[in-house]
Amino acid sequence: MKPYFIFKNKSSKEFDIIVNNLPPITFPVRRVETVQVPGRNGYLTIDDESYEPILKVTRCTAMNYNIIPQMQEWLSGEGEVLFSNDKNRYFKARIINQIDFNRLIRNKKTFDIHFYCQPEGYLLNSNDLQITEATTIYNPGNYKSAPIFKVYGTGSIELTINNRKIILTDILSDITLNSEIEEAYNDMTSNLNDDMQGEFPILDVGENNISWTGNVNKIEIKPNWVML
Repeated sequence: MKPYFIFKNKSSKEFDIIVNNLPPITFPVRRVETVQVPGRNGYLTIDDESYEPILKVTRCTAMNYNIIPQMQEWLSGEGEVLFSNDKNRYFKARIINQIDFNRLIRNKKTFDIHFYCQPEGYLLNSNDLQITEATTIYNPGNYKSAPIFKVYGTGSIELTINNRKIILTDILSDITLNSEIEEAYNDMTSNLNDDMQGEFPILDVGENNISWTGNVNKIEIKPNWVML
């Protein structure tokens, strides 16, 4: 199969683009700072367990000049990108280089796209889950995930994930805990952060034991499994 990529839900095939080179599959660089302390040999290492973004460069050839305007609109801004040599996951990315489309029109067909990607690759098999009782769910990725929990219940609720406790208060019908943006809300109210105490949910690699006390009907989970 010829290589391709999908950006903002549109494939390079739709624009008659030949992909000459896809970016290699690489592991992101861990963000580590070294500090030298006067009077002490060597250095100290500060590791906040985070990773640097990844630049993924794709070399392409444009074959159809008649759709350059559509291509120009598509290959800009940010969105989700998937590469055919790594098609079990997608990346959140932004195109950061200026593509000279006038040059393409002048028969210079080859061009590069610089995708500036977040370090996490989101697994495509990250299906939504629903639980109605205490249970254990398994994170198949190789890094902790930032899920979205929607808790259906009322009153005061204590949610426990691997011994980490989250206290919810004054819940009228439901509350969404969005760990990606670290915001709590529901369909009627955009800000319910004051109704939550504790850290936003994190799903560790491997087993995650989830339980609660209080009046909970069900919890819907978008797990957002990732691979670095």
